[in-house]
Amino acid sequence: MAGIDLLIDLNNRRSFYKFVQPIWAMSLRSKSTTSVIMLDIDHFKLFNDNYGHALGDRVLVQLSETLQKEARSGDILARWGGEEFLVFLPETRLTDAVTIAERIRKKISTIQIATDKDDKLSFAASLGVASTLDGNVSLDELISQADQQLYRAKKQGRNRVCSESSG
Repeated sequence: MAGIDLLIDLNNRRSFYKFVQPIWAMSLRSKSTTSVIMLDIDHFKLFNDNYGHALGDRVLVQLSETLQKEARSGDILARWGGEEFLVFLPETRLTDAVTIAERIRKKISTIQIATDKDDKLSFAASLGVASTLDGNVSLDELISQADQQLYRAKKQGRNRVCSESSG
């Protein structure tokens, strides 16, 4: 159980690495393309500040459930920290990973959370995508590249997908 985030029923970082390392090693040997999506809930702090941490937790749970429904068999999901999530996509080219990320982004924007005041809140996410274009990148470097693309998505206005190929 120490490898699972109990609130949202997803892998934590430690568990993520445990599951991904053998797949990563195999992809390096076979020279197959691997991709990573890093995503972050836009303006998440406002949910906690304006509606309380219980509602913020519900946002995280709904996002987690959406990711689990949208993930393909063999993809590995993790809560990376706070409101940041990681999706590991074995044997997936960058163009396909961007398509998957865009599908996830659109699905997230349809989520509605009921408040105590009978309001319905929606939220958005920014996503960064990176792929192994050659065998000269480590898993941590690939994750860092996805994180840089996530930062770019936030800087460009949020609620979008950015990747190495999206100028």
